Amino acid sequence: MTMLISALMFSLTAFMAPAVEVNASKNDPVEISLSDLRWENRVLLIFTDNLDGSAFTEQIRILDEASDGLEVRKLVRFVLIDDGESTYEGQPLGRESAERIKSRYADSEPFTLILIGKDGGEKLRSHEPVTTGELFPFIDRMPMREREIREGQ
Repeated sequence: MTMLISALMFSLTAFMAPAVEVNASKNDPVEISLSDLRWENRVLLIFTDNLDGSAFTEQIRILDEASDGLEVRKLVRFVLIDDGESTYEGQPLGRESAERIKSRYADSEPFTLILIGKDGGEKLRSHEPVTTGELFPFIDRMPMREREIREGQ
């Protein structure tokens, strides 16, 4: 009986584990695919060729000031740098993950912000910083977000 309970507890623990595992150490690169986030999170891809560029620094400032709004809308951030260390939610992003995302979404502009919906589709692409006054209402009009609001999520 004890073995049965132990096996059941192990099975439940494995079943309840998160689909995306972020490393315990903030210095270890995370290997993650956008498909790992589908149906759970909306994704902001922020591409830059210059961490000191005005568009990039302005976009990061805007997003940093709106952390509650990002959390409510289940938005996660990737920062993808042309010749530098990319990040996922502030943690280093593994090289393979970064290259996979860049090969699919990057363009030749020095700054690009892309919003990926929970369904995995590209919803918005901008080469200028996007304010939360533009971004949040845009997201809130999406069918899945409207349902989340109705259901109080």
